[in-house]
Amino acid sequence: MSGRQKSYINIPTLWVLSVVAALAVAWSVMYIFTLPMGDDLIYTSILRRADGIGTGAYAVWEFPRYWARHWMYTNGRSANLFASLFMGILPHWMVSVMCGLAVGAMYLFVLYFCRLFPCKGRGVAATVVIAVIAFLFPWWDSFSLIDVNFNYVWATAMPLAVLVMLRHDGRGWLGRVGSISDRSGLITTACVAMFCLFAGMIHEAATLSLCAGIVWTAWMRGDISSGGWRRMSRQRRWMLVAFFAGAAVAALSPGIIMRAVGGSAPDDVWWMVVLKSAPITLILLFVMLMSLMSHNGRERLRRVMVSDRGMWVVSAIAGLAFVAVGGIVGRSGWFSQIFALIALWQWYDPVGRYRVSLVGGGLVALSLGLSAVVQMVEVDRYSYI
Repeated sequence: MSGRQKSYINIPTLWVLSVVAALAVAWSVMYIFTLPMGDDLIYTSILRRADGIGTGAYAVWEFPRYWARHWMYTNGRSANLFASLFMGILPHWMVSVMCGLAVGAMYLFVLYFCRLFPCKGRGVAATVVIAVIAFLFPWWDSFSLIDVNFNYVWATAMPLAVLVMLRHDGRGWLGRVGSISDRSGLITTACVAMFCLFAGMIHEAATLSLCAGIVWTAWMRGDISSGGWRRMSRQRRWMLVAFFAGAAVAALSPGIIMRAVGGSAPDDVWWMVVLKSAPITLILLFVMLMSLMSHNGRERLRRVMVSDRGMWVVSAIAGLAFVAVGGIVGRSGWFSQIFALIALWQWYDPVGRYRVSLVGGGLVALSLGLSAVVQMVEVDRYSYI
């Protein structure tokens, strides 16, 4: 028998995965039970009506013409591209399952960047982060619309997936990106670049904020002034160019520019919209302000801002501009708060500072995880009724 020990998944990781999987299933069920309404009804009718695919406002082969019109007069988000395409050609249950999987992916990516997944003894902290997102984020703002899932859940998961790929640049299959000397390398390169392009287009508030954070980090490292781009691997260059290009396509949509300039009447004055929509980001700003009050605090803040953690801080603050301009109380603060949550968790690292007893931590993880799942089960029951 070999002396090498087998590696088994630990119970906290298994618990966190179980909670995330249960939430993904519950969200899928909720969407299956919810009939299309509002924007969902509009996007569904682009390509289909009651008589089936191809009977909607546009024939299937005319979808590029519809999307060009949408980019010109509405916005350039690939979130709406996916919504109108998938809801127009796929059965409702399949789109619902895809959106449920996006919820699960979003949770896992946020945990990954909070350095809580894989858990390795950090299952309690991971469950706390899940509970913060499940209970304190603005799911209530049109949460039953699949279009909102595309515009906020997908728009969180896809850009974070790009950042994961950038972090693991050159390893495994991703090493094929940039190698176009054979067919498989060319296909891999094209697929990854296309994914990064659509991830960049997914929502301008998410990706432009992240682009600001990425540029800040590159500047702090000296990559911009010292030729870091040339030293960067071809894989990262392909992915970054596609991601930034996608963000530019979304942001330069005449439709979104006209909405930003003209816009509809805001829900409240801009500072009240920020206060109501991005409280976690305001907590981050308060922590930064308090850090400036002492020498040790300023030194710690400096270390944060010159490290990779500074990317999340800058992204969160940049996201506040979209909250103020958008004028919508609720979901407008989604991305800024996601980035602020990651920034605060990386900054303070509660796992490294505090220890909880096995029994106490187990009760916290059990109660928070079950509460999040039971809440969604109750939503499912309501939707079914």
